[in-house]
Amino acid sequence: MKTVAIITHYHYGCNYGGILQAYALRKYIEDLGYDAKVIDYAWVQSDILHTNNDNFKFVKVLKRKFNTLISLIKKYMQIYYFKSGKIRNRKFEEFREKQFKTTEFVNKDSINKLSEKYDFYIAGSDQVWNPMWFDPNFFLAFVGKDKRKIAYAASIGVSKLSEYAERKMKPLIDDFYAVSLREEQGVQMINRFSATEAVNVLDPTLLLTEKQWDNVNTNLAIKDKYIFCYFLGGNKENRALAEKVAKKYGLKIVSLPCVADISYEEFKWGDIRIFDAGPAEFIGLVDNSEFVITDSFHGTIFSIIKQKKFVVLKRNLMENSSSMNSRVVNLLKMVGLESRLVSRIDKIEEVLNKDIDYDTVEMRIDAKRKQSEDFLVKALS
Repeated sequence: MKTVAIITHYHYGCNYGGILQAYALRKYIEDLGYDAKVIDYAWVQSDILHTNNDNFKFVKVLKRKFNTLISLIKKYMQIYYFKSGKIRNRKFEEFREKQFKTTEFVNKDSINKLSEKYDFYIAGSDQVWNPMWFDPNFFLAFVGKDKRKIAYAASIGVSKLSEYAERKMKPLIDDFYAVSLREEQGVQMINRFSATEAVNVLDPTLLLTEKQWDNVNTNLAIKDKYIFCYFLGGNKENRALAEKVAKKYGLKIVSLPCVADISYEEFKWGDIRIFDAGPAEFIGLVDNSEFVITDSFHGTIFSIIKQKKFVVLKRNLMENSSSMNSRVVNLLKMVGLESRLVSRIDKIEEVLNKDIDYDTVEMRIDAKRKQSEDFLVKALS
């Protein structure tokens, strides 16, 4: 059996979308008949491609000091709020142990030992090519020259690349056998400078069907009917809109606080706050809701997978929202649900009162899933 190693954002953090897309890609490739493993890589940022080289050292020092302060604040809040970080970390670890096949643990100093072990190497999705945390290993720089390099649904996460970023990325991407990206904007950016033509494919989470996701779905015991609110941005107006909707429909707000966020509002907002949810429980919270209000890309995806009524709210302009909004727009455009991205209370009510033709949505996803599968099958053949 041919072997495949996938590198993506797997090792660190409690990112629901990140861990679920990693699970989906590995599972899908395994179902194609390959022995697929996720590389257990403790990655490090080696450069910030959106800064000038002359300013890089200053920016890096400033960023390190800022991150130290942020880490202290996060630590305090995690302890104060029922040790929420540890609780959630444990759920994520349980999911990893149960659902993943991984390589041995590696870091930047030891990842080269994997360079010849596998037949194929895939750079996965979830902003692995974002120039704000550039790491050559996410471009498979550690892989031997005789091995086939593939990018599946890699995401750049920004709307424009600097010339410096293009110069650093070009030789790495030119070395790929096949390249696909999650967003159309990313395809256009890469095709302007790379010799390897890029194509657009589905986010890995959409490669799996609702029935397949039900195999990892875990329901939480919530008696009240509720709106599931999953916000990654700190937009107070979005929370106020959600409260108005909940009051109108007589529903509770179940929130999933982002424990990586330092926002105090994030921790005290909502009628029922869930701190102990892992990836499987995340799917269950979507599944059992009356409808979903979110500003998250993967919150939107799982609302679609579970065929829920939902609305997507835009993030603040100060929160790097342009790339988030653009990838959500790409997704909604693909499935014909652009109207679900709203920003006003009257529009939210109008959208929620309108049924979604999920038969048509599924037809669109199936067509794109076929294209995505064709890309993978050809690249791995």
